[in-house]
Amino acid sequence: MPASPNTTLLEIVNLVARSVGHPVTADVASTADEAILRMAYYANIAGSELAYMHTWQWLSKPGSISVVADMPDQSEKAYDLPTDFHAFADDTMWNRSTQLPAIGPINAQDWQWMIVRNAMITTRMMWRIRNKQLWIKSPSMDARRSVLSMCRSIGPSTAQVKCQKTLWLPVTITTDIPGN
Repeated sequence: MPASPNTTLLEIVNLVARSVGHPVTADVASTADEAILRMAYYANIAGSELAYMHTWQWLSKPGSISVVADMPDQSEKAYDLPTDFHAFADDTMWNRSTQLPAIGPINAQDWQWMIVRNAMITTRMMWRIRNKQLWIKSPSMDARRSVLSMCRSIGPSTAQVKCQKTLWLPVTITTDIPGN
Protein backbone atom coordinates (compact mmCIF):
# COMPACT_ATOMS: atom_id res chain seq x y z
CA MET A 1 0.00 0.00 0.00
CA PRO A 2 1.62 3.30 -1.01
CA ALA A 3 1.37 6.16 1.46
CA SER A 4 -0.85 9.13 0.66
CA PRO A 5 -1.77 12.34 2.49
CA ASN A 6 -4.67 10.38 3.98
CA THR A 7 -2.61 7.43 5.25
CA THR A 8 -3.10 6.98 8.97
CA LEU A 9 -0.51 6.16 11.58
CA LEU A 10 -2.26 2.84 12.15
CA GLU A 11 -1.87 1.91 8.47
CA ILE A 12 1.83 2.85 8.47
CA VAL A 13 2.58 0.93 11.68
CA ASN A 14 0.68 -2.17 10.54
CA LEU A 15 2.43 -2.09 7.14
CA VAL A 16 5.84 -2.06 8.87
CA ALA A 17 4.72 -4.71 11.40
CA ARG A 18 3.63 -7.06 8.61
CA SER A 19 6.86 -6.46 6.68
CA VAL A 20 8.99 -7.55 9.67
CA GLY A 21 6.73 -10.45 10.68
CA HIS A 22 5.26 -8.78 13.76
CA PRO A 23 1.55 -9.08 14.65
CA VAL A 24 -0.53 -6.04 13.64
CA THR A 25 -2.55 -3.96 16.07
CA ALA A 26 -6.12 -2.68 16.06
CA ASP A 27 -5.25 0.56 17.87
CA VAL A 28 -1.83 2.17 18.14
CA ALA A 29 -2.79 4.49 21.00
CA SER A 30 -4.05 1.79 23.36
CA THR A 31 -1.57 -1.00 22.63
CA ALA A 32 0.82 -2.24 25.29
CA ASP A 33 3.10 -3.82 22.67
CA GLU A 34 6.47 -2.09 22.97
CA ALA A 35 7.41 -2.91 19.36
CA ILE A 36 4.24 -1.26 18.02
CA LEU A 37 4.83 1.80 20.21
CA ARG A 38 8.40 2.07 18.89
CA MET A 39 7.15 1.83 15.28
CA ALA A 40 4.65 4.64 15.99
CA TYR A 41 7.36 6.71 17.65
CA TYR A 42 9.71 6.40 14.67
CA ALA A 43 6.88 6.94 12.19
CA ASN A 44 6.16 10.24 13.96
CA ILE A 45 9.82 11.27 13.74
CA ALA A 46 10.01 10.36 10.05
CA GLY A 47 6.72 12.11 9.33
CA SER A 48 7.82 15.28 11.09
CA GLU A 49 11.10 15.33 9.18
CA LEU A 50 9.31 14.78 5.87
CA ALA A 51 6.78 17.49 6.66
CA TYR A 52 9.48 20.12 7.13
CA MET A 53 11.85 19.07 4.33
CA HIS A 54 9.63 20.59 1.66
CA THR A 55 6.88 23.20 1.36
CA TRP A 56 4.05 20.72 0.88
CA GLN A 57 0.89 22.32 -0.50
CA TRP A 58 -1.34 20.31 1.82
CA LEU A 59 0.55 21.72 4.84
CA SER A 60 0.29 25.31 3.58
CA LYS A 61 -2.51 27.80 3.94
CA PRO A 62 -2.85 31.54 3.41
CA GLY A 63 -3.05 33.88 6.36
CA SER A 64 -4.12 37.49 6.77
CA ILE A 65 -3.91 39.74 9.81
CA SER A 66 -5.29 43.26 10.17
CA VAL A 67 -2.51 45.19 11.85
CA VAL A 68 -4.12 48.00 13.84
CA ALA A 69 -2.54 49.74 16.83
CA ASP A 70 -4.47 49.96 20.10
CA MET A 71 -3.12 53.47 20.75
CA PRO A 72 -1.08 56.10 18.89
CA ASP A 73 2.70 55.54 18.81
CA GLN A 74 2.39 51.94 20.00
CA SER A 75 5.84 50.40 19.51
CA GLU A 76 4.79 46.74 19.08
CA LYS A 77 1.74 44.51 19.11
CA ALA A 78 1.27 40.75 19.45
CA TYR A 79 -1.11 38.54 17.50
CA ASP A 80 -1.90 34.93 18.34
CA LEU A 81 -0.71 32.36 15.83
CA PRO A 82 -2.94 29.49 14.71
CA THR A 83 -2.72 26.43 16.96
CA ASP A 84 -1.32 24.35 14.08
CA PHE A 85 1.31 26.97 13.12
CA HIS A 86 4.82 25.75 12.31
CA ALA A 87 6.44 28.54 10.27
CA PHE A 88 5.88 31.17 7.63
CA ALA A 89 6.82 30.11 4.13
CA ASP A 90 9.87 32.13 3.09
CA ASP A 91 9.25 35.47 1.37
CA THR A 92 5.46 35.29 1.56
CA MET A 93 4.68 38.03 4.10
CA TRP A 94 3.60 41.26 2.42
CA ASN A 95 2.11 44.53 3.63
CA ARG A 96 -1.09 45.04 1.61
CA SER A 97 -1.26 48.82 1.96
CA THR A 98 2.34 49.61 0.94
CA GLN A 99 2.66 46.55 -1.33
CA LEU A 100 6.13 45.95 0.11
CA PRO A 101 7.45 42.73 1.63
CA ALA A 102 7.53 42.56 5.40
CA ILE A 103 10.98 42.26 6.97
CA GLY A 104 11.54 39.42 9.36
CA PRO A 105 12.00 37.56 11.41
CA ILE A 106 13.93 40.27 13.23
CA ASN A 107 16.40 38.91 15.79
CA ALA A 108 15.96 39.73 19.48
CA GLN A 109 18.91 42.14 19.62
CA ASP A 110 17.70 44.28 16.70
CA TRP A 111 14.14 44.23 18.00
CA GLN A 112 15.26 45.56 21.40
CA TRP A 113 17.41 48.20 19.69
CA MET A 114 14.33 49.44 17.81
CA ILE A 115 12.21 49.44 21.01
CA VAL A 116 14.83 51.39 23.01
CA ARG A 117 15.41 53.86 20.17
CA ASN A 118 11.62 54.08 19.76
CA ALA A 119 12.14 53.66 16.04
CA MET A 120 8.68 53.99 14.50
CA ILE A 121 9.02 52.07 11.26
CA THR A 122 6.15 53.00 8.97
CA THR A 123 7.18 52.13 5.42
CA ARG A 124 8.14 48.49 5.96
CA MET A 125 6.40 46.11 8.33
CA MET A 126 8.82 44.27 10.63
CA TRP A 127 7.97 41.13 12.53
CA ARG A 128 9.24 38.41 14.82
CA ILE A 129 7.82 35.42 16.65
CA ARG A 130 7.99 35.37 20.43
CA ASN A 131 6.06 33.21 22.93
CA LYS A 132 3.98 31.59 20.17
CA GLN A 133 2.78 34.98 18.97
CA LEU A 134 3.48 37.12 15.93
CA TRP A 135 4.83 40.51 16.99
CA ILE A 136 4.55 43.47 14.61
CA LYS A 137 6.78 46.51 15.06
CA SER A 138 5.07 49.92 14.93
CA PRO A 139 1.48 48.90 14.20
CA SER A 140 -0.50 51.61 12.44
CA MET A 141 -3.74 53.30 13.51
CA ASP A 142 -4.82 52.86 9.87
CA ALA A 143 -7.38 50.04 9.81
CA ARG A 144 -6.54 49.32 6.15
CA ARG A 145 -3.06 48.04 6.99
CA SER A 146 -2.92 44.28 6.83
CA VAL A 147 -0.32 41.63 6.22
CA LEU A 148 -0.73 38.60 3.99
CA SER A 149 1.37 35.48 4.34
CA MET A 150 1.56 31.78 3.64
CA CYS A 151 1.76 29.63 6.77
CA ARG A 152 3.06 26.09 7.11
CA SER A 153 1.12 24.02 9.60
CA ILE A 154 2.13 21.05 11.72
CA GLY A 155 -0.72 19.00 10.25
CA PRO A 156 -2.76 18.94 7.07
CA SER A 157 -4.68 22.11 6.28
CA THR A 158 -8.33 21.21 6.80
CA ALA A 159 -9.30 23.43 3.89
CA GLN A 160 -7.17 21.38 1.50
CA VAL A 161 -7.54 17.81 2.78
CA LYS A 162 -10.86 16.03 2.34
CA CYS A 163 -10.18 13.28 4.85
CA GLN A 164 -9.91 14.40 8.47
CA LYS A 165 -7.79 11.45 9.63
CA THR A 166 -4.96 12.26 11.99
CA LEU A 167 -1.57 11.19 10.71
CA TRP A 168 0.57 12.20 13.68
CA LEU A 169 -0.32 10.76 17.05
CA PRO A 170 1.72 11.63 20.14
CA VAL A 171 3.17 8.44 21.59
CA THR A 172 5.21 8.20 24.77
CA ILE A 173 7.61 5.29 25.08
CA THR A 174 8.98 4.27 28.44
CA THR A 175 11.74 1.72 28.59
CA ASP A 176 14.00 0.41 31.30
CA ILE A 177 17.54 1.12 30.22
CA PRO A 178 20.13 -1.03 31.99
CA GLY A 179 22.44 1.02 34.18
CA ASN A 180 19.98 3.85 34.85
